[in-house]
Amino acid sequence: MASCATELKTISDTTLNYEWLFVQSGTTTTLKKPDGDADRYTLTMNGVAKRIGFTDRPYHLVKVMTMPKWLELWSPTDRDSFKISPPNTAVSFTLTPEQQGGSGSDIGFMLVTLTEPTITEDANGTHTVKYRLTNVDTSFLPPAALEGTPDGGIALQNASLMIDGHHSSHHGLSHISASAQRRMAKGTKHASQAANAEAKKQAAAAKALALQQKCEICTSGMAAAAEALAEAATAFYADVAAGGANTGLLSSS
Repeated sequence: MASCATELKTISDTTLNYEWLFVQSGTTTTLKKPDGDADRYTLTMNGVAKRIGFTDRPYHLVKVMTMPKWLELWSPTDRDSFKISPPNTAVSFTLTPEQQGGSGSDIGFMLVTLTEPTITEDANGTHTVKYRLTNVDTSFLPPAALEGTPDGGIALQNASLMIDGHHSSHHGLSHISASAQRRMAKGTKHASQAANAEAKKQAAAAKALALQQKCEICTSGMAAAAEALAEAATAFYADVAAGGANTGLLSSS
């Protein structure tokens, strides 16, 4: 086991350079804009059990995160902390007929930045998570979708949060399985081999092009020389046919 752990430590997250993205959903979600605050909303999601994390390409890793692990991403001591650099998030939900307002769209989404998470544990073991939202962009929503927000909030049906990346240097995410890290290292090796093969292919193509250009120059020169030689031969035999007056090769006795 010790040797396995040592082996994993040699596979650095910096070398692999992968990033985690997250999806979070709950049983009910409420959006509220406090009175007198035009830019900051409050989003409360009830019945949150776990968050799903997955990596960007070319790696294919999935991680189910518990609430304590999720909170670690907001640590003020981590240089990649969501507290220091809050994540951009897309909030998607199903629009009710009233929220559609005749727009014909049944799916609504808004772009926000998540800040200041507060979490309470529910009696059934799930959690209620509340975020303060900044940089709220509601331009993708029908106007009717936010009616009633100042009066206590509106319910967002089937809401999901799609949260942008967190680099793998965070200690809460870097402890993944040995097989997963081996797959990632293998993927990095294959990507490097593919890059080397492509570089060799381009170098060979450049060499072939240069050789072709040289051959074209040689061919062009040879063609010109052959043409000049043919012209000289034609003139020579014309002189011979005329009696050799101009060739100097025929003499009278």
